[in-house]
Amino acid sequence: MIWLEDIDGGNWRIGLKVSEAQKGFVADRVTMLARAYAYRNFRSRAFVITNDETPIGMGLYYDYPELESYDLSQIFIDERYQGQGFGKAATKLILDAMRADGRFKKAVL
Repeated sequence: MIWLEDIDGGNWRIGLKVSEAQKGFVADRVTMLARAYAYRNFRSRAFVITNDETPIGMGLYYDYPELESYDLSQIFIDERYQGQGFGKAATKLILDAMRADGRFKKAVL
């Protein structure tokens, strides 16, 4: 079962990465965490995408008040777990979390 686990002091060092071909499209783990810190005043939420107890990816979103929306800044599935539907399932969970938060009615990429 897939779920989102907020980044904390115990899980931020996990060894997840995308394939070499995808590196131009997705920031690495450290850059994503730096971005989460930079947008902390916009209620950034960085999280690990977990399947059962296995970390399989990461993501980040934050508030974008100028557009009255959330900014789904980043999502990636580790190269070992791609092609299994995890990205689609994780995106649905992220959008569900945004809806539950209820601050905005839309998201931008």
